[in-house]
Amino acid sequence: SRASWGRSAHWPYKKPLSQVTLVFETCSRSSAVVQFDSLPLGMKFEKTLPLQVSSVMGGSRAQNQGVEKGWILARCGADSDNLEDLLSTVSYEDALGRLSSLASRLPERSWSPQ
Repeated sequence: SRASWGRSAHWPYKKPLSQVTLVFETCSRSSAVVQFDSLPLGMKFEKTLPLQVSSVMGGSRAQNQGVEKGWILARCGADSDNLEDLLSTVSYEDALGRLSSLASRLPERSWSPQ
């Protein structure tokens, strides 16, 4: 039989998103809800769990949203009603993969680091 190339349950297409919601635990132990509507986000993470912001690029969307070095990414989702817990993930790769899977569905917009 011929393989079907139409949209099916196995087709890897993921619907584009208009925004992604990230919830951080700040250095003062409060929560900060940050929404991104495009890539690049403009931050890097330590290569350990939990995902802790290691740097924020000047002039980036992350900096404009007030994200700071040292914040811990606790939850992420396509909207604030459906957030996935990243603090209980079993590996750095899994946590980063979940974030990347969501963020990759955002549109890309140009940005010049400062």
